[in-house]
Amino acid sequence: MYAGLERVPNSLLEASGDLGDYITVGIVGGGSQMLGTLVYQDIGAANNLPLASAIALIPIIIIFGYLFLVRRTGALDNL
Repeated sequence: MYAGLERVPNSLLEASGDLGDYITVGIVGGGSQMLGTLVYQDIGAANNLPLASAIALIPIIIIFGYLFLVRRTGALDNL
């Protein structure tokens, strides 16, 4: 088994590291659902792309709102 795993290209190992992020939340997270997991479920099992894209917009809207408030208060001018 070790000899077979030793021949796996590094590019596949890097790609599998990115996919582990979805699995970790499912194993460790317990009963709560995170936004990334909801997007993954809507794309994969449910094939509901409009809902997945709507859920993915939530953090983007929050970040833009935060940046707007920070810019409005002038906090970025002090950097």
